[in-house]
Amino acid sequence: MNQSYIQPQDNKVDQVSNDSVLLGINACLQTVFPDEDGRPSRRTFDTWRLAGYFPQVVVGRRVFLDPTAVRRALMRRFTLQAND
Repeated sequence: MNQSYIQPQDNKVDQVSNDSVLLGINACLQTVFPDEDGRPSRRTFDTWRLAGYFPQVVVGRRVFLDPTAVRRALMRRFTLQAND
C-alpha cells in the first residue's frame, strides 16, 4: 500500500518551541507582569496588541497569546540601551 505524506511547511509556526503555551489576554497579562501594582492596565495592553506590538493568534473571536513571545517583543520594543 502506497501512502503519501504531507511534508510540514517551513514556517514560523513550526519553529515554535515545545514549551510555549497559548493563554487568553488576561492570563497572559498576569503572566508577563506578575506584579499587580506595576502591571499596565488591560486597556493599555489591548492598545499594544491592536497596534501589533506583539504576535497574537486569533481563532474565531478568541485571542490567544504566547507569554514568552509577548515578553520578548515588549523587551525589544521598550528596552532603552544605556549610553557609555
